[in-house]
Formats: sequence, C-alpha cells, structure tokens
Amino acid sequence: MSVLFMGDKKPFSEIPGPKPTFLIGNIKDFIGQLPWEVCAKYGREYGGITRVWLAGKPTLILNDPDLIAQALDPSTGDFYKEAPGKAVTPLLTSASTFILNGAAWEKSRAAAPFSATWFDDWLDSRVGLVREFIQVRTQALAGTATDDLYETIQALIFDVFSMTTLGRTLPPDLQKTFQSMANVGSSRINSPIPVLPTSPYPCFHLARRKWFATFNQQVRELQDQDDGNLVSAMLQGGTSLDAQGMSVSLANLYFTGAFSTSSGTTSTLLSLSQHADAAASVVAEIDAMKTDFEAPELATCHHVDWNLRESLRQYSPVSVWGRNVAKDHAIEFAGYTIPANTDIMITNRFLHQDPNHWETPERYDPQRWADGGMEKNSLGSGHYFPFGHGPRMCMGLPLALFSMKMAVTTLLSRLKVEVTSGDEFKQDFYFGVMLPKGIRAQFSRR
Repeated sequence: MSVLFMGDKKPFSEIPGPKPTFLIGNIKDFIGQLPWEVCAKYGREYGGITRVWLAGKPTLILNDPDLIAQALDPSTGDFYKEAPGKAVTPLLTSASTFILNGAAWEKSRAAAPFSATWFDDWLDSRVGLVREFIQVRTQALAGTATDDLYETIQALIFDVFSMTTLGRTLPPDLQKTFQSMANVGSSRINSPIPVLPTSPYPCFHLARRKWFATFNQQVRELQDQDDGNLVSAMLQGGTSLDAQGMSVSLANLYFTGAFSTSSGTTSTLLSLSQHADAAASVVAEIDAMKTDFEAPELATCHHVDWNLRESLRQYSPVSVWGRNVAKDHAIEFAGYTIPANTDIMITNRFLHQDPNHWETPERYDPQRWADGGMEKNSLGSGHYFPFGHGPRMCMGLPLALFSMKMAVTTLLSRLKVEVTSGDEFKQDFYFGVMLPKGIRAQFSRR
C-alpha cells in the first residue's frame, strides 16, 4: 500500500488520525462535506494535530491554538504559504501580498495602504460619503424581496468598496466581469487538479484585461483629485507604489476582501433576523444616533460590534488556511519531526466552538462580547480568528470591518430585513470563503 502514497509514511506513523483507505486515502471524508466541518470533527476525535492522506500526500490538520500560531508565523522560516497561490495568480498577479512569501511579502505588506499610519483616520473620514450612498441604495431595496440575500449584499459591498476607496462606483457591467474572473479562480481553488488551466475559460483573459485596465484608468483620473479618494491619500501620505502598483493594489482588494466581507454582513443580518432581542438592541442603538452620523457616532454602536463579532464566530467567512513546512528543511513540531514541504491545513471552526473556552458556544450570544469580551477574545487571538491569525492576518481587515458595520448600521436605520426562508441555508465554499447561500429575505421600510 505504501507505494500508492508519495513520500515516506514513517515520519507520520505516530501522529493520530483516521486510517487511510486503499487507493484514496482519507479523501472520502471530505466528499460532499464542508472542509471546516470535517477538520473540526478531526479536532474533536484526534486533538490538536491530525494526520490525513489527501491525493496520495500526507497533510497535517491543526486545531490547537499554539500550533496554529506557530504555523502562521512567517518569521521563523519554518513555514511558508503555497496554497492558493497557483490557483489565484491569474487573477491577482504574482506581486499580490496575498500570495507572496519571505522578504517579498514583507516589502509588499509595508507598501500597502492598509499599513500606513494615516489609514484608520482616512477610513473614518469616509463614513459620511459611504453612509449617504447606502442610504440611497436602501430606497431602491425598500419593498423588494430577494431569493439570495448574499447576492444582494455582495452587490452592495462591491459598491461600498468602490465608494470608500475611489469615491465613485464602477461601471455596472464591471461586477459581472469581476464575478466571471472569480468563478475561474474558485474553480481552480476547488479543483482536485492542482493547477487547473485557464484555457477552458476563453473569456477569462478578456475579462482580466478589462478589469485591470479599468483600475489603471481610475488611478490616472484620481491621482490629481483632492477629494479624499485612496489614490490621492496615498500620494499625500507618502507611498512607495507607482501608478501601476496602486492600480494593482486597488484591483486586488476586491478579490481578497469582497467575498468575506459580504459573507460576514449576510450572516449578521441573518442572525439578527433570527434573534429578536438582539435585533431590538441593535435598532434602538442605531435609532439613538442622528441620521447623518459620522465616525464618532458610529463608534458608539457597541451592539452592532457585538453582533458582528458573534456572527463571525458562528459563521466565520474564512475558516480554512493552507501552509507548508519549509521547502529546504524538516522541522520539530508538536513533538514530531515533520519533513520538508509537508502540507498543513488550519481551521478555526473547532476553536470557535470549543466548549472549554466559550460558555455555551452553540448559542448565539452577542452579550459575550460586552464587558471586556472583545478584549479577551480580540480579532486574531487563539480562539477567535475569522480573518486569520498572526502577522499574516488579513491586512484589509479594517476595510472589511468598516464595510460590514456601515452596511449593517445604515441598512437597519432605514429597513427591516426579514428572512423568509427559515433557519436553514446552504454554506458554499467559494474562492476560499464560506458563502451563506439560498437565504430568501424581504426588505421593508421601518
């Protein structure tokens, strides 16, 4: 049987895990299942580290916070990020911070606007513009229904990203261009073939050229406008990026953030629809603000924050990460000697539901985040990392949280969002993100 598996099985023989099946290893556990649920099941059965065989190769699945912190720390040189680099490179370009490693990643991250000292203040300055835009959108939504709440929210978040960064929306057909490219990327990520070619998608390269050409044009138009857009903010604040670098940075953030942000927003609206007491507290808090609220008033919406955090705990947008042991050397890890380039899968589902850490973790309880709860379980901590953990935690997190809070707060200030499809919904794994799909909802004026 060993000839059917790539590499030496001996280094993994002492690591607990399910017995592999002849020819297929443990792949049958994942067929038709959500990967984070399978990984959480392994955590309950085998503990913090589990060995499985996938596609003839050994994979280590981590459910222990200390081991996860080690694997996600690039500073040691013992781990690097491979997946989903090859799958998404045609979309993001090879210079994307999302897929780089080592010194190239450090340089790219330092140059990104999210790392600038002025970024948080700049983001606060965008509240009024984005609020007014969403308020207009609520007028169009009032009295309508949707068969898929996620799709409605994604269309909104796409435009919120544009309004925040560019101060304008993009041409209407560009969302279709974006979605067509993302479909290719998601197919490549989910494919059992390690690198699915883009050639079966004849329109992909045309869409890609159109996408990046649009952002090249946006940078040319915005760099001389002093209206608070992100391009002019980068130039005024100081940036090492040239015009092409700024264009790529702006173009890439939609792929790396729009799906997870839309997922988190949708899950929060779903949770509020299911929990009347929590929704009443949120609405009362929003109603206490003036309708033309700015950043200081938004910061007082603690119930909105608590419900966002709780929803992200229960329905984490990003639940699975991949890492690899260093290419050129074995490491000592969790008491075992792990060969070079071993695949590692990391999940947060088990830790987000760990009864040894969370009181009644199965219960939706936004109050757990009050009275120091947000500080005790900060974003990126051992048992709470819906957007990653450690130095490589999503660098666009401030924009994601801003967009989610703006969307929830402004929508609920004008509308009642009523889920009409019941509590059940489908969770899709799309572009590396959990998407809550098939939620029917109605929007009515309050």
